[in-house]
Amino acid sequence: MSITLQRSKAAVLLACGGDPSSATGLTVDERIAEIINSAGQQLFHHNWTWRERSSNLNLDFTGGTPTVNLPIEADLGGVRSGNIIKVFPVNNNFREFVFVPPATFAEFQSRNLNVTEGLFYVTLTRNQTAFGTASPDMKLEFYPTPQVTEQDVVGVKFRRNWPNIRGSDVATNSPNLTNELPMDDSAIPLFLEYIRAFAEGGENGDTNQRVAVVEAGPIYDQALRRDGTMVPNYGPLPLAVRGRSSYANLQFFPNGNIPNP
Repeated sequence: MSITLQRSKAAVLLACGGDPSSATGLTVDERIAEIINSAGQQLFHHNWTWRERSSNLNLDFTGGTPTVNLPIEADLGGVRSGNIIKVFPVNNNFREFVFVPPATFAEFQSRNLNVTEGLFYVTLTRNQTAFGTASPDMKLEFYPTPQVTEQDVVGVKFRRNWPNIRGSDVATNSPNLTNELPMDDSAIPLFLEYIRAFAEGGENGDTNQRVAVVEAGPIYDQALRRDGTMVPNYGPLPLAVRGRSSYANLQFFPNGNIPNP
């Protein structure tokens, strides 16, 4: 059974025994959205297997532009790709993308470094904004700057981000109330417990203690176990031994696969 925004709003109202407390400049709907977002962000801090998405997110190069935008939600706010797992070339065996830290990327730019043809260095970046402006969405930035406009050249494997729920999304007449939230059925009980912890904690001032109790309990433990057994094993363990070891010429340990926890 999936969980909708309407069901999440109902969980907030149940936990608070009605509308949550609000204040000047903060409407009840905005407070409800804030509680749902807090619970969702807490859930999505863990790199769950079910957050991983297939590698069908293909992005384009625009000639003369170093940045590539990551797609945003069509209905709810926020960028879909919360954690980049891998960026890879599409239909091009001679192109290579290598992630580097922003400081290294800036050094390459400042030195106007010449690189091998087909090699691109990549980093995550955000535009500079003035004080009082919302934080901009992250982008991929490439060096050297692509010189030719091409479609579907950058493939992205990513973990799904939590969508940004707004007060207008949970309003009584909002069409977004029927939207399903991006989580596996096995995580729904944990998500509802997080909603209760943030809702009741916000009223009583003990949110940290309530979240700690949730993450020390059986619901959190079972969610971890369920997520960790979605696949039978992790495959051969990559070799990490000294060069003069007797296993130096192997690419994996000879005693088999490593099972899931």
